[in-house]
Amino acid sequence: MFPLILSPVAALAMMACEPSSQAPDTPAVLTAQSDEAVEACEEESDAPAPSPGAEARKGEDFVGELEPESVRGRAPGWAEAGGKAPVDEAAARALGQVAPGAQVKVVLGTWCSDSVREVTRFWEALELAPQVPFGVEYVGVDRKLGGGDVDLAGLDIIAVPTFIVYRDGEEVGRVIERPPGTIEGDLLALLTGERRGKLSATR
Repeated sequence: MFPLILSPVAALAMMACEPSSQAPDTPAVLTAQSDEAVEACEEESDAPAPSPGAEARKGEDFVGELEPESVRGRAPGWAEAGGKAPVDEAAARALGQVAPGAQVKVVLGTWCSDSVREVTRFWEALELAPQVPFGVEYVGVDRKLGGGDVDLAGLDIIAVPTFIVYRDGEEVGRVIERPPGTIEGDLLALLTGERRGKLSATR
């Protein structure tokens, strides 16, 4: 078996959505050079950090509780990110048929290419579902995976995006960074109880 040799660009991409050891303690913000920031996941600006917890008032700041509309409309690179790969329509429709009572917490970084890819695909799947019988909560983090005013202690967030599935107040499982299959298919498996625990193609 031949050893796997990664180019510097590929290695950077794999590491990009992990916590940054060089980042400041305050939430990072994106520069105006949005496409480069999303791809490289390393751009930081000298602008002051947003006030802890509140969703950003400026388009570049996305730390804390988020709404999809604000991310799509103001986070650089997100509006153009959809449609990169066809969504599994059968899995998407099945998401609308899962037993009610579940909750999905999505922890993402608007600066992270993995988050852009997987979260926008998740949104496309939800749009195809006839209904969404589970709640969805979005939390944006900085480059050190801090959620501002949202307490993420105890959630063991090691990379983004992380999709955590709860049922009856208990964690069923999570999808970390890159799903082993598709985000819609793997979340469906967790929501239906077909699978449990941590699912990831990279961890």
